[in-house]
Amino acid sequence: RMRKKVDKLLRGWLNRNLSSAFGGWHATVVRFKVHRARVRSFVWRMRYADATRSFRGWRDTTALLLRQRSVVANIHGMWTHKTLAAAFRSWSQTARQSKDKLARAKKIVARMRSMKQSIAFVAWRDAVERLAKDRAAANKIVRRMMM
Repeated sequence: RMRKKVDKLLRGWLNRNLSSAFGGWHATVVRFKVHRARVRSFVWRMRYADATRSFRGWRDTTALLLRQRSVVANIHGMWTHKTLAAAFRSWSQTARQSKDKLARAKKIVARMRSMKQSIAFVAWRDAVERLAKDRAAANKIVRRMMM
C-alpha cells in the first residue's frame, strides 16, 4: 500500500515536471510561429508592395469605369424609354383615332343599310297596300257583276 502511494506521488511529480517542460516548449514554439508569421507578412508586403499599389490603382479605375458605365446606361435607358414612350403614345393615339373612325364608318354603313332596307320595306308595304286596294276594288267589281 505504501509503495503504491509513493509510486503515485513520484509519477505525479515526474508528470508535473514533464508537463511544465512541455508547456514551456509549446509556448516557445507558439511565439516563434507568431514571430515567423509577422516576418513573413512583412517580407511579403515589401516584396509585393508595387504589385499591390498597381492592383489597387487598377481596382479603383475599374470601379470608376463601372460606375460611369452604370450612369451612362441609366441615362441611355431613360432616353430610350422616353423615345419608346413617345412612339407608343403616337401609335396609341393613331390606333384610337383609327378605331373611332372605324366605329363611325360602321354606324354610317349601318344607317345606310337600314335606310335601304327601310326604303325597300316601304316600297313593298306600299305595293302590298296598292294590291290590297286593287284586290278590294276587283272583288267589288266581281261582286257587282255577279249580282
